[in-house]
Amino acid sequence: MEYKHASYIMDAENVAEMARLIKQARQVTEATDLLPAGIKQEDLHRILDICCGPGEWALEMGKLQPSVQIEGIDISQIMVNYAQMCAQEQKRSNVHFRVMDVHELPLDFPAGSFDLIHARFLVALMKTSDWPALFAECLRLLRPGGSICCVETDDMGSSNSPSLYQHQLLGAQAMRQAGYGFPGEGISLGLIAALPDLLAKAGFKEVGQESFEVDCSAGTPAHKPTCENWTTLLKLSDPFISSQGIATKEELAVLYARIMEEIYSDSFSCQVRLHRLWAQKTF
Repeated sequence: MEYKHASYIMDAENVAEMARLIKQARQVTEATDLLPAGIKQEDLHRILDICCGPGEWALEMGKLQPSVQIEGIDISQIMVNYAQMCAQEQKRSNVHFRVMDVHELPLDFPAGSFDLIHARFLVALMKTSDWPALFAECLRLLRPGGSICCVETDDMGSSNSPSLYQHQLLGAQAMRQAGYGFPGEGISLGLIAALPDLLAKAGFKEVGQESFEVDCSAGTPAHKPTCENWTTLLKLSDPFISSQGIATKEELAVLYARIMEEIYSDSFSCQVRLHRLWAQKTF
């Protein structure tokens, strides 16, 4: 199956995907905050949020820093429309959104336009061969002393659900077959290990990193929102997996039912790791 925006493994114009991304963004911000301490917010005047989705991060950042101008770009028209509506309703005159594809370079901004470029979860959008060009473009768009900040994950976490693990194996296999990810084993797509070198080769310096462990086990505050996220994510990613010939729709439906039973069990245990990296343009 190929969607309008073929680079994204799910349907970027799907309302359910938009709702999922809104909730996911709030959950991630709760776990990681908006920016690392290593980025001085007082030095920020213009920010670019690439692949901004429904605009949650940009809107929250705009609320925190009303004097900072923030541009959010995304391939999805429905998500950009929603983000623009939210900016108007929240009276965030410093936050703007427009449709733009990060695969169509150069982006429509002059060199040295931004103090910070932010991105979350590009793993499902960027193929292995896409990353060097994207980071080179980010370097072009940053002013000297500007920073890039990325939040990514390699998988859906480590849990005691055999069926969830099996689905992650299928998903990782499908993504590698389609050209996503880096050398890795099992459910890992190898992105976290690859990012520091990719940033360095693009010309970035002073790479910083930090990890966040989120306990999503039964009985924890994160359990319900995480399971709700997976409920939608698994359904929306299954067409991609089946399109790669990794599993049939029928096999995935059976697996999905088992996953739902296991993750909503009182004995479910899971840890999800989020990883944030940032680096600087020093020239």
